[in-house]
Amino acid sequence: MRTERRTEGVIVLAAILLGLEWATRGGLFPPAYVPPPSSIFVSLVGGLVSGELIRHLLITSQRFVVGYTVASLLGIPLGLALGRWSLLHAVLEPLIEFFRPIPVVAILPIAMFVLGLGNIMAYAVIAFGSGWIVLLHTMDGVRGVDPVLVDTGRTFGTRGAKMFWAIMLPAAAPQIFTGLRVSLAISLILAIVIELIVGFGGLGAFIGTSYGALRVPDTYAGIVLVGILGYVMSRLFLLVEGRVMAWHRGSTAR
Repeated sequence: MRTERRTEGVIVLAAILLGLEWATRGGLFPPAYVPPPSSIFVSLVGGLVSGELIRHLLITSQRFVVGYTVASLLGIPLGLALGRWSLLHAVLEPLIEFFRPIPVVAILPIAMFVLGLGNIMAYAVIAFGSGWIVLLHTMDGVRGVDPVLVDTGRTFGTRGAKMFWAIMLPAAAPQIFTGLRVSLAISLILAIVIELIVGFGGLGAFIGTSYGALRVPDTYAGIVLVGILGYVMSRLFLLVEGRVMAWHRGSTAR
């Protein structure tokens, strides 16, 4: 079934690309703004062969992976603590509600003032923007554990830390992984936005430079490579999630 769906997806994608090729070659879209997919493919391959796109790809990958890792390492423990202890949640809730709706782009100037125009600033901004997703999903997952599970654990003598690790954390794990999956895409988006604005290397800077120089096929090639990077990272995450959460899917199926 999965193989059939993937085959259908490839067929649909090929049909879309052929349609765009026909439309652009036929003058339906102005080639100065919408180049044919074949030209984009040539630019993409040329950039990869020359090493330019690979260099920018590695820079972006490093920034968004490090920022995402920091967000996960901070967001999960803080979310677990806020979900576990009501007093801590009550004390920090005003601070959380103050910072949570602030757009990440709005703090970028402050981050540049304080941390400068380097990778540390990029890591911090990415971690801040995607960390909220992880923290809130983790906190809500713990706070939303079915009371019946907790009561059942108490009936069998489960208390304290054992209750948390054996019952509450596994019950909250699906919500935690949802936050991790969403924040993965947010981290990549933030990395590209930062590079577009600051222009210090990476695929975002490559896209911005190509656009400014009116290298339209190169601009689209950079965007396509961002999409490929996001797709690959998403598939890798789903592979890890499938292995870690196999027990949950088996329990749900039963």
